[in-house]
Amino acid sequence: MRLIGNIVKKRIPDRTELRLVFGVIVFLVFSWSIWKFLYGLPSQLLSTYWVDIVLHFLTLMVTALIESIITIIGILLLGFLLPVKCFRDGFPYKGFVTLLVLTGMIMWVRRVFVHDDYFPSVDVLYVGGAIFFAAWVSSLVLFHYVKPLQRFVLFVEGQVEVFLWLYVPLGIVGFLALFLVSVVGYG
Repeated sequence: MRLIGNIVKKRIPDRTELRLVFGVIVFLVFSWSIWKFLYGLPSQLLSTYWVDIVLHFLTLMVTALIESIITIIGILLLGFLLPVKCFRDGFPYKGFVTLLVLTGMIMWVRRVFVHDDYFPSVDVLYVGGAIFFAAWVSSLVLFHYVKPLQRFVLFVEGQVEVFLWLYVPLGIVGFLALFLVSVVGYG
């Protein structure tokens, strides 16, 4: 059992590094959810009760918290699959680069599957995957050797970290409120 604990301890970055990357994830996911909510708010105000609007917002906050947790777990699993030196050392900038490339890939996949009238061929998906993999590896190498980029990423992560302390409690409050509404009921 100690052997497994030592292996896990070797592969998981320290709390500070983990918190910095999680702060970026939380900032991206929650900010996107809030933006989408505010974009649709004027039409909701015309046709929906305010309680339903608040419940919709709380549902978005809970969903954003769950998405953020799933994303950080995915990045940690990636760290378990790769060699220790490859991903754990320099985790803040490597996690940041991984998030940027992953975000670009998700935007591309949404564009291909949602906005096009045809289903893309397997070749298009393979080429797209290869391009994003090459972009990820080359970005990791670039950030590894260019120290000013690492310092810039650490600065950005430090600035964004404040949203971690704002958004995560908002997600927890949303979870508690939705739990209370489901138990007590409303209407």
